[in-house]
Amino acid sequence: MIPYLDTKQRLSTQQAGNWRFHSTETSLIDTTDSILNAIDGKELTAVVLLDMSKAFDSIDHNILLLKLQDVGVSPAALNWFSSYLSERFQVVRINTVLSDKLPVKTVNSGVPQGNILGPILFNIYVNELPTIPQSSLSKMYVDDNKLSLTFPIQQCASAITEMNKDLCRIRDWCFDNHLLLNASKTKLMVFGSRQMISKVPDFRLSLLGKELIPVQTAKDLGVTFDSSLSFDCHVAKTVSSCMSSLAQINRVKHVLDKSLLILVIRSLVFSKMYYCSSV
Repeated sequence: MIPYLDTKQRLSTQQAGNWRFHSTETSLIDTTDSILNAIDGKELTAVVLLDMSKAFDSIDHNILLLKLQDVGVSPAALNWFSSYLSERFQVVRINTVLSDKLPVKTVNSGVPQGNILGPILFNIYVNELPTIPQSSLSKMYVDDNKLSLTFPIQQCASAITEMNKDLCRIRDWCFDNHLLLNASKTKLMVFGSRQMISKVPDFRLSLLGKELIPVQTAKDLGVTFDSSLSFDCHVAKTVSSCMSSLAQINRVKHVLDKSLLILVIRSLVFSKMYYCSSV
């Protein structure tokens, strides 16, 4: 299925998750490059980090089958997928003991996780989401969605209007597709040079009745961004976390041989230091 979707170019290029040659690092590099280009052009970039609640569990099976048909899945394959998704039940397992089936007739939403098909089916389900905004650019990494718009400071009012319209379009699309946006966990950031940021007028957006106020820092795919893109906060947090891990390792180093100690340090310290270091 993956070679078919890849060869036929059926999936959006704005989705970086669950796809070969893409990672959180490539996604963040793309984000930072566009922001830095805007700063070089003396422009601002507003970014909304949208949060979806239980996105994988909310996928409607009937809608998913229609979307599979839209990307060109054959009738025979559609029947297979229908069988694959239907007549699923929920049970609880503790060690080797299984409970009775939970009091639900069947599970008719969500994709099975922990298998190779789950991420692919999710990508197909949200495939059209990046095309919904008309003025802003939407980029995704699995269920993490970034909505961004670059504009000169003189057009702040227009940018607010256009981004609010795009947020409404995304809200409506999510409602139609049974996906839930979490406004309380959605973050708004405005990026620019320190001089430009100091001149920004009141920039506020609205989502599901909640006012989105720009924050100074926010975490995106494990990296903490600040409004001037200095990464000072991210570096400070990373150093603090690495030092904490080293302190814990130091307490038990006497019971570890050299090879195991190196492995532990690489796993718990170097992994944090080098994560998305090219960003």
